[in-house]
Amino acid sequence: MKSRLSIVIISLVVLILSGMHCYLLDGLNGWIIGLIENTDTEYTAHYSDTKFRAVRKGASAGEVFELLGPPLRAWFYFNGTWIECPAQSAFDTNMVVSCDWSFSPSGGNYLQRRILFRKAKVSIKDAMFYID
Repeated sequence: MKSRLSIVIISLVVLILSGMHCYLLDGLNGWIIGLIENTDTEYTAHYSDTKFRAVRKGASAGEVFELLGPPLRAWFYFNGTWIECPAQSAFDTNMVVSCDWSFSPSGGNYLQRRILFRKAKVSIKDAMFYID
């Protein structure tokens, strides 16, 4: 009987932790690191986790900018190098552009919110605990 109860308790703990990992933007590991490490994340004025979650692969740059507002920074990929560029470059269908909606003003650890656009469409949406 004790072993059956132990299995049920362990299963519930695993289920809860798995659910947390899926729900948290930075995953369970990002949440745990966030408890240990300091962060000074700043976001754009219109950013919210709810809005960021609403962004889907294939969404246009216009849809994303309307939802989240303009990003803080943007880069385009050229000849193996990322080069800073105006955020409006995300609308260019010939470029791969990475846009950030968060940053660390001190250059330290922060909760990164980044979207990669290919042909002016969302290709990758990235949320993670960035350790500098």
